Amino acid sequence: MHKLLLVLLLLPIVSVQADICTRQTKIVEQIEEDLKLPCQKISDSELKKVFRLDLQDLGLETISKKDLAGLVNLETLFLSRNHLKVFPSSALNHLRKLRSLSVYDNDISKISYQDFEGLSYLKSLDLSSNKICDIEKDTFKDLGQLHYLDLSQNCLEKIKSGAFNKLRHLEFLVLSGNKIVFLESRSFEGLSSLINLELTSNKLRYLNSIVFNDLKKLEELALSLNDLVWLPSDLFAKNPLLKRLYLGGNPLRNVSETLIRSLKNLEDLYMNYTKLSYLGSTFFHGLYNLRMVFLNNNQFVTVPVDLFKGDNISNQFTIFLSSNPLDDFAREELIKGLRDRVQVGEKNSL
Repeated sequence: MHKLLLVLLLLPIVSVQADICTRQTKIVEQIEEDLKLPCQKISDSELKKVFRLDLQDLGLETISKKDLAGLVNLETLFLSRNHLKVFPSSALNHLRKLRSLSVYDNDISKISYQDFEGLSYLKSLDLSSNKICDIEKDTFKDLGQLHYLDLSQNCLEKIKSGAFNKLRHLEFLVLSGNKIVFLESRSFEGLSSLINLELTSNKLRYLNSIVFNDLKKLEELALSLNDLVWLPSDLFAKNPLLKRLYLGGNPLRNVSETLIRSLKNLEDLYMNYTKLSYLGSTFFHGLYNLRMVFLNNNQFVTVPVDLFKGDNISNQFTIFLSSNPLDDFAREELIKGLRDRVQVGEKNSL
């Protein structure tokens, strides 16, 4: 009777031990390293002590449910720089406490809402440097607690309306380095908490005047290195909290005098490396919080006398105007009127 009881008590432990040791070798080795135990001695209770697991650079092509079984308290998981072709949803959907997931630099080509079922407490998701070319509506609908989403360096060409639906707590969205040509008017619908939006290094040629209207809390917007020739005059009318605006590296030829009129909190403006040759005399009026304006590497020959003067403009900001074909009169007037607030040295930030 005592021998039978001993066998019954040992059965669960033997089962867990066998399960650990038969997982993918590189995953087993990482779990062993984290727990400082050989797989034969790792029990279910030991697995519950794993809160962070680094599986980067292991050459993994797949991850099964068995590979991550028992890691019920896992909060941070790194799967980056592997060879995953499919998002490992079956391995992840039982990780109810997962907060941060990094899957960048893999070969994932498709994601859907089913992939994120069970990950409702996820706060950070990095899917950059994959092969994702499309995002369907409601793909991230179960990630209501997400704060950070990185989809940079993929092959996205279009952002559909509702693509980020239900991400009401998202604060940082990175879409740089894709091939985005078009944004639908409601591409960012529902992102009421978004603070930072990065769209640098895409192929945008046109922006709908209401595309950023839902982003009431936006503080930083990066549109550098696109193909924008023109911007609607009311493009930023609904973004009063914007502090940093990056427009450099676009073939802009002219901008409306009222383009940034509503941005009373604007601190830094980058409009360098464009084809601009003229700005209206009241372009900066009302912008009392300006700190830095980058207009270097443009085509300014002259500038309106009142462009940087007056009671309706901050007197604290610095202007970078190097590498413009300014005539002697304009150069002298700028230096005389602005003194140490105008810089003619090289300044190459975008």
